[in-house]
Order: sequence, then C-alpha cells, then structure tokens
Amino acid sequence: CMMDCRGAALPDEPAALSGILVSHGAVMAILDEAVCTRHAVHALQQRFIHVVCPDTQGFAEAAAKGVNGILTSRPAECYRLLERFPENSFLRMHSLYAHKGFQNNGQFSENTITGVRAAGEYGFDGAEIDVKLTSDLVPIVMHNLNTRGLFDCEEKVIEQTPYAELAPLRRIGFPDEGVDRLEDLMSGMKDFPDTPVLIEFKPNAVYNRVEEMVAQTGEILSRPTSQQNCIGIMGMLTPGLGYVHAQLPTLPLSHCESVRELTPPQSRVEAEDRLYRLAFLTAGWAAGYNPEDTMVNRTFYEYARIRGLTLFPWSRSWTLAPSVWEKNGQRCDQTYLAGYDAWTTDHGDMYLQLPVLLEPSDAFARERRVGECFRPVGVNLFRDRTHTEVQTELLVQEGELHSHAAGSYSAARAGTVKVMLIQ
Repeated sequence: CMMDCRGAALPDEPAALSGILVSHGAVMAILDEAVCTRHAVHALQQRFIHVVCPDTQGFAEAAAKGVNGILTSRPAECYRLLERFPENSFLRMHSLYAHKGFQNNGQFSENTITGVRAAGEYGFDGAEIDVKLTSDLVPIVMHNLNTRGLFDCEEKVIEQTPYAELAPLRRIGFPDEGVDRLEDLMSGMKDFPDTPVLIEFKPNAVYNRVEEMVAQTGEILSRPTSQQNCIGIMGMLTPGLGYVHAQLPTLPLSHCESVRELTPPQSRVEAEDRLYRLAFLTAGWAAGYNPEDTMVNRTFYEYARIRGLTLFPWSRSWTLAPSVWEKNGQRCDQTYLAGYDAWTTDHGDMYLQLPVLLEPSDAFARERRVGECFRPVGVNLFRDRTHTEVQTELLVQEGELHSHAAGSYSAARAGTVKVMLIQ
C-alpha cells in the first residue's frame, strides 16, 4: 500500500508519522518536499516505511536525501543521473543495528540497559533486544531460556522463575549488571528517540505466552516515560505476528528466521517463491525480514525491495564462533556495504570507522561554471559524532556537480548550481 501524503497535515515527529502510516498498512509514502528531510526519510526507513520524494527541487536534491524513489515525469533524465553513481553509493544510508545492544568488543554485556544505551551514544540506527516473561509475567530483557552461562548461580528456567528470584543475580564478568526489566530499558532509552529498539518477542514454545507478552509490552510503550520508537520481531511462533499486529497496529513488525540449510536464492524463481511465503506471513502491515546473513543475497534483496519489504540480515557472533568469522568475515563486510536496508551485528565496533555523511566545505559558497573542476575539503562525519577532513575532486557538469570516486554523499546549493558530493 502506498499513501500519497502530499498536502496533508502531518506530525513533525517522525515516530508519530510512521505510527500513522503503519496503522494504515502503508509500506510506502509520497511526502512533500518540505517534509521529506534527510532525517525524516531515514527515521521512516528505520520503521519499514519506504519514502518517495517528488523532484520539484531537482533530482540531486531528492536523491541526496536517501529516498527509496523519486516521483518524476522525466525518468530518462533521472536514470542518467543515478547511473553515474557506483552501486555501493546508491544515495542512501546503510543502517546499522546493534544485536542484543552494543557490546563494543566485550565492554558491555548483551541485553542490558547499559549496552542498549551505548548503541544510542555511538550513533547506531537501532538496537535489537530479546524479551521473555518470568513466571509472574514480568517482561525482562533476556535471550536464553535459562540462566546457564550468563549468571553465576544454579540453573533457573526463566519462565518458571518469578522476577524477585532473578533480580539479585549478577552477570558473569559484569558484576554491576543483572536482569533488566523491559520497562526500565525503555525508560532508559527515552534519551535516544532516534534509536529504535527492535523488540524480539521470544516466548518459550512450551508456554507460548504471546498474548501476555504483547499486552505487557503495549502497556509499557504507552507510558509517557517510555521511548516509543520501536519495532516488533518474532521468529519461531510466526503466526503470532498477526496477533501482535492486531493488538499493536502502529508497531512495525518483522519476521526473524534462521535456517542454516536454506541457501541464498540462485534465480528469480527461487527469490519469488520465498517472497510469496513472506508476503503471506506479513500481509497488511509495514513489514521487515530479519534472516541470518547466509540465507539471502542481492538477488533476493532486489525483489524484496520492489515489494516494499525491508531486509536487514543479521550475522552470528564471531566472538562465540570464531570459525564463522574466519570463513565469512570478509563476506560479511561486503554484505553490509552491498546496500541492504540494514545490518544487524554483534560487532558494530568494526563498522564505526565508516562515515555516514560527507558534508561540503565553504568551497561551495559561490556558483560554479559548467566544466569547472576543483578540489575542496569536505568533512567525514562518523556515527559516534567524530569527524575527519577529506579532499575530494569535483566537476561541474550539466548543472550537476560530481566527483570521480565512490563512497558517502551529501548535497548542498551553490548559487544556482545544485551540488552533489560523492567521496
């Protein structure tokens, strides 16, 4: 479903806007030029809404906002512009999600308030957490079925234990960290409204308390003290996604899947077959697909993008499985840079050195002539808000300003010349 929002009175807050779009089943929105800022585009994309922008201010202006599509009556001219850019600089930001929070090479423990807040502090585009229910129906942030390996105590099955017995436990190697409640974590993320929390509902197949988990989560997210920019994820109990959507209609949802035997599609037919299954599972709402990275490839991504399905693969922990990194590490880096909607990883520290934006310098203060070439200094901005200077060769051609290399991008106005900068 595509919603044409041009001329509509829309809320300024992207999270509120995405809630309206999600509740109407929209997976794509056409926004007015004034509303379609780079920040708003990325915020909507984080919540599985694909954005289309009209070309009223020019192709370069629209494309540099990272939109999924450009509404134009001049497609041939638009394609000529886009073809000048290498595939890895396809005019959009690659989102980076911290799996189980940002662990920063072992500095923080998984699924804790400290680690999830660190994802916000370091500029991640989202932080994934796992939620389970205790025996007295308290939602806690926990991945494992029991306490084995994480806590120095006798083994306790989470869903058979009341929260009062879990609260005093301390994590192995992290004596200041314990068992965090979901309500405390969401309150702690109030300081980071632009860092969505990806809540993976992980009910035990034996107890299957999807209804109670959704009811508790919805009540927590409705509180004014809670960060409300969230995404719901569910894996093994996939039919529960429909129930979650019915109870929380403004929450974007994603199906999570890990099937090691499932190899990437080798043809259009294979990609289509899998997409038909996903379309059946996620029909009627803004949806994402969160598979293990070994299950998908660019062929699948291209067809998923046509159908408005957000694809954000996740990689297994290389710390827990070093052989996986030795075998697939380089491929994982290439996968992230290949242009998937997002990348979910335990090792976000490896990607912090990649710039997210290149800002133009004062060299763009005056109008440039067509055919003029110059070497201005730009500023690379990183996720943790640090920056470095970089020199870029630029050329004014047919009213558009282009460089000769690939990488990050930005746009600015220099007199009457629209400026496109690609590092």
